Amino acid sequence: MKQYIALKQAQRQGLTVSAVAVKLGRDRKTVRKYFRMDKDDFIRQLERMAERGKAFTVYRDEILGIYRDHEGRNVFSAAIYDYLHEHHGELPGSERTLRNYLAWLKASGAVGRGPGREYRPVEQLPYGRQAQIDFGQEPTNLGKVYFVVVVLSRSRYRYTAAQGKPFTTDDVIGHLLDAFEFYGGVPEELVLDQDRTMLVSESLGALATTKAFTDFVAEQGFKLWACRAADPESKGKVENAVKFVKSNFFSSRTFEDFDRLKADLRSWLGRANARISQATRLMPLADFEAHEKPCLRPLRASIFRPDADFDDREPRKVDPKSLVSVNGSRYSVPSLYRGGEVLVARRDGMVRAFDPKSGLEIAVHAEASGPGTVVTDPRHYRDRAAVSEVIKARLLARLPGNPAWTAFVEGIWTTYRRYFREHAARLEKFLDAKPDAEKLGRALALCLDKGLGHAQDLLDAYAAQGGVLEAKPRPVPRAMTTRAALPPVETRSLDAYQKALDDASRGNEGEA
Repeated sequence: MKQYIALKQAQRQGLTVSAVAVKLGRDRKTVRKYFRMDKDDFIRQLERMAERGKAFTVYRDEILGIYRDHEGRNVFSAAIYDYLHEHHGELPGSERTLRNYLAWLKASGAVGRGPGREYRPVEQLPYGRQAQIDFGQEPTNLGKVYFVVVVLSRSRYRYTAAQGKPFTTDDVIGHLLDAFEFYGGVPEELVLDQDRTMLVSESLGALATTKAFTDFVAEQGFKLWACRAADPESKGKVENAVKFVKSNFFSSRTFEDFDRLKADLRSWLGRANARISQATRLMPLADFEAHEKPCLRPLRASIFRPDADFDDREPRKVDPKSLVSVNGSRYSVPSLYRGGEVLVARRDGMVRAFDPKSGLEIAVHAEASGPGTVVTDPRHYRDRAAVSEVIKARLLARLPGNPAWTAFVEGIWTTYRRYFREHAARLEKFLDAKPDAEKLGRALALCLDKGLGHAQDLLDAYAAQGGVLEAKPRPVPRAMTTRAALPPVETRSLDAYQKALDDASRGNEGEA
């Protein structure tokens, strides 16, 4: 009826059949037929359409049973038609006739949508806890534009940027770094959709990220929270922000070139963050500056910046007190590195230490004003959780871009957090022996499939796949290694034994 009313209004405005067909997305023959109908004719048409579907009344209970068994899910008319055909053979009408009957059932209330998804108020997150990221695209006079939006969940402070091509993993990492620099820090958690630039797969909460994104997350030290597939409502803050960018920025603008578009977007972003948020009733910019910005963690130096310079990193030995010597002063690193080696760089008045295997930043200090100073960070000695995080990042970096390895290590991290370092040491030793990649892949798949989440489970699974594990040689007592170590043994001739037997025999005869 709504379509009919819209069509008749267009007819009264003098629009042609073709124009109305294009405007309403209907076939021209249908538009022409309705042009000739008055309201009474149209109502009789609807009644005839409903009657046409009554041929399926004999299957009414069966159809309603299908809807009951699949409550809360979409049930398509084609699937119901195929089901009925499979169970009853030739049917009394076509698929379109069934579709009309299903529409009549829904209009009569026999089939309803049910209560739908249950919602509840979301608790207000602490400042600095979470950011959400999402992507959009919009047609412009320059062609299709791809844009990203990052929103801090508490203050609703937004960051957005645009580009002229689809996003790659490197693009996403670059935009996230820009967003963190824009915010002046990094939140504890990033909420993301199941986007292939970041997430390879998600299985019951076990996330497998792309190789570069895995390294980026480990480098910056934030956590990931992935939405379920086809569930955009779980990140509604950034979904609304994407719609806001589309409607408030792109819908009314044309651009001279792409540089002008990006300049206009930056200017608009400043104004958008200064408007009152309908959700918080606060100005995002003011709320961010006053409360959220101080709660963000500092942004770490990134290996993903094109201008990153690693030539200035020099190896340094770590002493038993977890200190490295730089220009006459000593600086602390996590106690995990005691007796080992780290890479050290001096830049912009800061001394930074990096893990030699993964390249991740593990410590940063302001450079001492003079030689002989000892600069320490108490967290390097007391924060065992931070040390474990470093161990985990280093372990993940041993097999980058391997989703099964990431899922297995994350499982150990979740289940055996207290003993994670012991697990990691066993796995590090196993990887140092350079196991066969194909057999290791099958062993990881077996462990994940069977729910085996212990480091020794992986070693056993690898051995079961025919892999050879390095076995420790059993210690041999030193006394048994050479003949010289054995005590000397006196040897006698056979005559001596015969004489002893004869003497014993004569002694026995005398007693008798």
